[in-house]
Amino acid sequence: MERVPIGEFQITKTGDEPVRSFVPNHLQPNPPLEMDGKLNQALAEAMLALGRLDGISSLLPDPDKEILERQGRRVGSLLRVHEALANQPILSLTGIRKNTGLSFPVVSEAMNILVEQGMAREFAGRRRARLFAYDEYLAILN
Repeated sequence: MERVPIGEFQITKTGDEPVRSFVPNHLQPNPPLEMDGKLNQALAEAMLALGRLDGISSLLPDPDKEILERQGRRVGSLLRVHEALANQPILSLTGIRKNTGLSFPVVSEAMNILVEQGMAREFAGRRRARLFAYDEYLAILN
């Protein structure tokens, strides 16, 4: 089987420095592609179908964008509460509020999310001065 070269190396200069680069040969279909009426018709139908698909897909909601819009500031608040727990793994809501500067309702909602996700745990069982533990962090320290 005869090997056909696929390109060649050329030496060019960048500033005063010679640089060797590979330049591939132009790829031609073998046998050459002939665009007859039948192939042109198939191409036109494919382009039309792609256009319809593109139009329909623009009507669908972007789930990532929708989630971020719904979460909005809540994500930032959640991260701040998480960082406060990482710095001090056992905290009350009041302590988290003082450490983050967030309002009590925002801190309470963020902690509820962290508890739902299994990242934190309420362990005092009180109505007031509730205490939360960052269990994963405490497990590493133990």
